Amino acid sequence: MSLKARLLIAIISILLIAIVMMGGVSVKVAVSEAEDALTESVKARLISQNVQTGEALEEYFGFITSQIRAKSSDLATVEATEQFIPAFNQYVSQRSKLNSAQKSQLSSYYSSDFTQQYNNSNPEPISITGNVLGGLSETTLALQYDFIAGSSQPLGGKDGLINLNNGAAYSQVHNRFHPSFRNFLKEFGYYDIFIVDIPTGNIVYSVFKELDYATSIKTGPYAGTGIGKAFSKAVNATEVGQVFYSEFNQYRPSYDALAGFVSSPIYSNGKAVAVMIFQMPMDRINNVLTHHSKWKEKGFGETGETYLVNGQGNLVNESRAFVEDRAGYVKKLKKKFPNLAKKIAAKDTTIGLQPAGSAAANRAFKGESGFDQMIDYHDAEVFSSFSPVSIGEYNYALLAEMEVAEALRATVKVRNNLITSTLIEALLIIGVSVVLVMFFSARLVRPLNRLGRTCEELSEGEGDLTIQLNASGIPEIDRISNGFNVFIGQIRDIIGQVKIDSDSLSSASQELSVITSQSANK
Repeated sequence: MSLKARLLIAIISILLIAIVMMGGVSVKVAVSEAEDALTESVKARLISQNVQTGEALEEYFGFITSQIRAKSSDLATVEATEQFIPAFNQYVSQRSKLNSAQKSQLSSYYSSDFTQQYNNSNPEPISITGNVLGGLSETTLALQYDFIAGSSQPLGGKDGLINLNNGAAYSQVHNRFHPSFRNFLKEFGYYDIFIVDIPTGNIVYSVFKELDYATSIKTGPYAGTGIGKAFSKAVNATEVGQVFYSEFNQYRPSYDALAGFVSSPIYSNGKAVAVMIFQMPMDRINNVLTHHSKWKEKGFGETGETYLVNGQGNLVNESRAFVEDRAGYVKKLKKKFPNLAKKIAAKDTTIGLQPAGSAAANRAFKGESGFDQMIDYHDAEVFSSFSPVSIGEYNYALLAEMEVAEALRATVKVRNNLITSTLIEALLIIGVSVVLVMFFSARLVRPLNRLGRTCEELSEGEGDLTIQLNASGIPEIDRISNGFNVFIGQIRDIIGQVKIDSDSLSSASQELSVITSQSANK
């Protein structure tokens, strides 16, 4: 390999090593700083979103609190209560008990209509057999038959029946007050509104009229559910206007959908006579937490979301991933949790079903607020801002999250740009370096080449011993050139001396030859 090639390879290698080292350090430092900056940015954004969502949630529940407080003390509500309770208690005596055919039809509603609807929205079917009406009072049976099983209104629309026209006082009271309560419910999106008699726990009025209608939530089948607990708290109220909340849990009359209840006592003549209960609108609560499904418009990017986790560790609102791609969500979930995927697919919701427990949620339940990087409920690495939220006496965890990959996506672009620019710079530097190395190495090697050619000429026997190598200006090469010149000079002197001596010897030989010739002639 020539000296020029060796110089070129050596210098390019050094340059490449230097560029790679400097480029690597620069990229690492730049990406690290970009990640830190982006992390701080997403931290500030998620904390802000968590706080804003928490405030919106607090404001909405404050609105519900104000509404039920005002509605329970409203004169129309008090009047309706004073009329519904006695009309409820007198209903059977005025209407008469159900006959066997009517009881059979009501029983069929439980075992057929309700069961079919329940099984359509739940993957684990139930079967209601036997004496399904056992334990229900004659009043309960009569009202459930007249307003539910015997009503021509469709399932889910039983609130459309306003007047029974059966001559009972209850029918008249219902005809008078139901339209107002129903309009209120529709206007503000409540699932149901109840008036419950305190001494008996009887639901003397319900707008929507599901299977809890006309039962006792003090001693009946739903006494231990959220509505029963909300009722019990309100019964023990110590003053007018107190408001109480239940926890969000599954509720059988609503086909085991997640339900929450809020209650407040109704006073008449200074005495608590009944309790007003709202079954809270899960869709509106969900809208607050999901920002009406306008995540991108609200600054949550492609993966950001806020969600609320209840005491059982389940979502209180829809998962963004589920809303945006139901089939994909269920398909992914099925690989790891097939039973859960089946439930979510059947109910077409993640509310109350999707476990969302995490380290961040656990810290929120302990009353902590903070920011962390963790794995979320669908196994994605996320940045999470968490805080505790109280609804009534119950604690929830509110989280605002975004996937780390999205939050730090800009760092990938920064890294790629830096790598690209480094490569371009490296190519430019190497290109210039090659030209410069070729130029200077040519100057460096030229004297050596000249020396080589001279030696070759000398070795071929036709060398010009009068040649002199010019100085190159390179000390190391000039040492060789000067030594060569001295060496050639010495050889030239020796050869010159040899020639002189040869000439002298030739002259002496000729003289000796002449003398010898003369002596012979004599």
